[in-house]
Amino acid sequence: MVKKVIIMKCPRCESEEISKNGHNRGTQRYICNRCKRTFSEKPPKFSREVKKQAVEMSLHGVGIRKTARFVKSSPTSVVNWVKEAHKLLKAVKKCEKPMEKADIIEFDEVYTTVKKNDSEQ
Repeated sequence: MVKKVIIMKCPRCESEEISKNGHNRGTQRYICNRCKRTFSEKPPKFSREVKKQAVEMSLHGVGIRKTARFVKSSPTSVVNWVKEAHKLLKAVKKCEKPMEKADIIEFDEVYTTVKKNDSEQ
């Protein structure tokens, strides 16, 4: 009989110093001895790709409810993912050096034609 050895890591600090910490609805719970975070061995319900897709949809003007229906999650989850992405972008922006002023700025214009009604009312 071959035993499968799974090395659990803390999702917060990546430490391998963990201990069992009871059960929750039939799922084994663990506690990190370093940072004291508790977690389970269940994988996250939504992958990073799904979360990324939801954030991109939100950035492109798709509504929260429609995005939630598309990725099959709750609107609350989508809002939390967008908030998390905002925090990350804010932290990255603080670390960046200020941009230098541009010498040349170029704008493209979009022209549209509006049909005018010739009949007088």
